[in-house]
Amino acid sequence: MNCNTRRKVRTTALALAATMTFTGFGITAEATTSVLPGGGVSLIIDKGNKLEDIVTNNSTIPIESIMEFVQVDDTAVPLAEPTEEDLFRKLVIAQVSSCVNVRSFPSEEGEVLGKLYNNSVGTFLSEENGWYQITSGTVTGYVKAEYCVTGEDAVELAKQVGKRFATVDTQTLFVRTEPNTECAILGMVPEGDELLVLEEAEGWVKVDVEEGIGWVSADFVKLHSEFVQAESKEEERARLAKEEEERRKAREAAARAAAEAEEAEKEAEEAAAEAEAEEAAKTAGRQSARGSREARPKAAGAARASGAGQARAKKSSTRGEGSRGRASR
Repeated sequence: MNCNTRRKVRTTALALAATMTFTGFGITAEATTSVLPGGGVSLIIDKGNKLEDIVTNNSTIPIESIMEFVQVDDTAVPLAEPTEEDLFRKLVIAQVSSCVNVRSFPSEEGEVLGKLYNNSVGTFLSEENGWYQITSGTVTGYVKAEYCVTGEDAVELAKQVGKRFATVDTQTLFVRTEPNTECAILGMVPEGDELLVLEEAEGWVKVDVEEGIGWVSADFVKLHSEFVQAESKEEERARLAKEEEERRKAREAAARAAAEAEEAEKEAEEAAAEAEAEEAAKTAGRQSARGSREARPKAAGAARASGAGQARAKKSSTRGEGSRGRASR
């Protein structure tokens, strides 16, 4: 190529976040250092200096160039917030009679790290050879895919197995007797209150409050679900130990209650026996007193009878003596 030959070279290239264009005699770039291959031309921009040459494979084209820095608006476009269904699709829900083991690697030879019980939930990470890698609670590991559901199948199931809550998102929210604004107001709940959701209808949520069962507008609450998650081996051991301790305490409490009941029964029997003995003594006393009262008149009568007999005998004796006296006179 003749150095006196005038040629126009046009190329545009993208290197990382920088865009550079040169056409003929003008160059505009954002980056301070870039290499832009294109059209058989090697272009090097170094530290913002003017470039005097464009080097091709065979020759050099002398040019005049101007370096300019351009401000690029790099404001990130906000991503759409994922919907609840999007989140549910990423769940892995166990569907077994009892539980499925969470293992250290995708094989039945893997160490058991924990258990995912029926209807318990983990978050999908990856899939490998018929195993799902999940994270759930404090456990991250692999579960056999055949014992779980995920993706679209998990969306409806998640609504059934999760416990649903509504958090009040306004200063004061009316709780109504029916899902409409024409019905009576059952009560009011303050902002931040978390209500247990019983049912969801179009634009309304059925909740349980102190005043009873009512409805709140879905526009003024934030809905979320809570799920049972996997249990690690350590958590299982701690739970079983706690349950055993509770059973031991329950047995001891039952034994104490039985002993106390037996002691109370014994004391009641003794008290009853004492009361019966006391009553018997009182009865005997009353009978003795009655007998004494009855005996005194009989004794008095006997004494009177004895006295009368003695008097008659004495009188009779006196008459006899008198007769004898008269007879002797």
